[in-house]
Amino acid sequence: MAKILSVKPSEFPEIIEVGTDSSIIPVHTKIEFHAVDLRLEMEYMLYLYAYDIRGKEDIPIILNNWDESTISAIPQETEDDMLGKISIHIIATSRIQSIDSKLKLKLGILNKNKHYERRHLKIFAELIPAVGVASKWSDAFEAGVAH
Repeated sequence: MAKILSVKPSEFPEIIEVGTDSSIIPVHTKIEFHAVDLRLEMEYMLYLYAYDIRGKEDIPIILNNWDESTISAIPQETEDDMLGKISIHIIATSRIQSIDSKLKLKLGILNKNKHYERRHLKIFAELIPAVGVASKWSDAFEAGVAH
């Protein structure tokens, strides 16, 4: 029932250091809650994901599992990188709520076959209610086939 009104990152780092998580982006998120959310003091998890978008945007796939939700993407013509994630527990207490958070970026190890000069960052926000769908993958396993 809630609605994300805006997601506004600020103070993008000029340089993202490889292999560290010392690069931080402050993110301001504004959420509007429905009257039912307020009456029930509904709980939500707000997820913010920092992506390096190269080329056409991929379609994010979210496995909703409240405080353990994960994201992946359907690859298009290029590979995007997720550079950071944060989750924030929220309780609906006022119609409009503003959340200020700090999203840590991590570039990781560079692939020698790719050329990295600039990163093109976007923040993806997802608001997941405590009452809703839960999804999770099992660990992978292998089985033989009888003939």
